[in-house]
Amino acid sequence: MSKSIMREMRQCLENNENIMARLRAMSGLSGNTPEAILVSYDLQAGSYARMLEDERVRAIKEAFGANLAEVVESLPHASVLEAGVGEATTLGAMIPKLRTAPERIAGFDISWSRLSVAVRHAEAKGVAARFFTGALERIPVPDDAFELVYTVHAIEPNTGREKEILRELHRVARNHLVLVEPSYELGNAETRARIEQHGYITNLLGAARELGLNLLEHRLFEPNMNPRNQAALMVFEKSAHRVPDPAGQLACPVCGTAVEEIKGHCFCGECHLLFPVIEGIPCLLEGNGILASRFPQSEG
Repeated sequence: MSKSIMREMRQCLENNENIMARLRAMSGLSGNTPEAILVSYDLQAGSYARMLEDERVRAIKEAFGANLAEVVESLPHASVLEAGVGEATTLGAMIPKLRTAPERIAGFDISWSRLSVAVRHAEAKGVAARFFTGALERIPVPDDAFELVYTVHAIEPNTGREKEILRELHRVARNHLVLVEPSYELGNAETRARIEQHGYITNLLGAARELGLNLLEHRLFEPNMNPRNQAALMVFEKSAHRVPDPAGQLACPVCGTAVEEIKGHCFCGECHLLFPVIEGIPCLLEGNGILASRFPQSEG
């Protein structure tokens, strides 16, 4: 994205304008591109954590975390992955409320800047989690890597890519996939109008049915930070799975091969891509890879 456009997006942020709406208008598209989502979220990094300084917002988030913890507690959750973890405000509110703590916790997001906030927020909440950048369409972990995978308002801006994202989330979940996303099907008229206004997803349930996912539960989920953005809970069960990798390896987002952590970075021996690790956060978007076929032998 050009310097002039980024300057304009920063100005949008300063003016409290919707960045994705501006980018949709500039592109002439009705939906949000992955690049637009990245720019919007990255420029807003830190805003979700700052919202928790408001006592009312913090109380709603803690209640949301408690309700989500009840759902997670009822399912196998020795390993948990939050897809689109953002600043870990949900992760930090939910994990401490589980009666049985997961053995392994991780979260990924498209924005490195948001994850840099997530690291600090999770530490402050006493949650030991591993964070890495990744895209919902190309999740950089092996098949069946986590017993339970969940999202909270992460799929919502990805109109037109619902099936692709659901297929990936289902691939990396060993037992259950839990979604809490804005509901066009169950939401009120204000929620449907807001979804249309922002170009958010309208047929997540239909996409899941087309993929043949096994839906166990579908209902409105509360509380909502915004009454005009009602969300629904969907719980899917995965019947065909194998034993997950106990090491919890990360994978190349290009070819899916497990990456090796060498000299502080992540290297794919199959396609010879080197992915940087910045301040402890592996950067595993497809575009982060650098061709470095001699990297492991570069010393000497």
